[in-house]
Amino acid sequence: MILLSIDSVTKHFGPDPVLAGVTFEVRPQERIGLVGPNGAGKTTLLKILSGLETPDTGTVELHRSARMSYLEQQPQLLPGRTLWQEAQSGLDHLLAIAAESQRVAEGLAAATDAAERERLGKQFDRLQLALHLHGAYSLDHKIEQVLTGLGFGSESFKQPVEQLSGGQQNRLLLAKLLLAEPDLMLLDEPSNHLDIEATEWLEGFLRDTDQAMIIVSHDRYFLDRVTSRTLELYDGT
Repeated sequence: MILLSIDSVTKHFGPDPVLAGVTFEVRPQERIGLVGPNGAGKTTLLKILSGLETPDTGTVELHRSARMSYLEQQPQLLPGRTLWQEAQSGLDHLLAIAAESQRVAEGLAAATDAAERERLGKQFDRLQLALHLHGAYSLDHKIEQVLTGLGFGSESFKQPVEQLSGGQQNRLLLAKLLLAEPDLMLLDEPSNHLDIEATEWLEGFLRDTDQAMIIVSHDRYFLDRVTSRTLELYDGT
């Protein structure tokens, strides 16, 4: 299975191309380091993969059943939420499955037709399996584990997001992405704004996760510890 296919992608911001025919594939559970000199187009490429930028030519195809998330360097958080509430929003897809499971359970309890009961029973089993596989019965523990790992103390969990520093907001975005567990994570300098302890925690988390990832980082030690494949972006390709 191919999660993401990139074929002959080009991008111009002037007469010379930033990207000039980028082609590669990403498969499940691959941990890819994307390296290259400053200005080579690494962040531009990630934005194209995430859909934030449009290539001039070429194609980017994400598998129809896959979810992909991009860690941006410029956080934009809406005021009015606490740090905990914003982190919890990374789990909205699981909360939606839980709500659907509850609705199906109620329908199953009220159904009298045998065929309808069988259909709803199978649907309920599928939803429960999805919740189990993603640890949906211990969401508060997951949120606390990730926030603590990234250097947030429990005293900050109720802090409004608009009161967070720029570095804290970047760490919060990273927490949301990790909690969301997309099939493919696009991480642009994820160890920025982390101290040594939090960086080591992140290394362990990324090594242990089943998600595929593309990581841009200037920290060679971090890439050596986390990734198993390296792509070099140089001279547009």
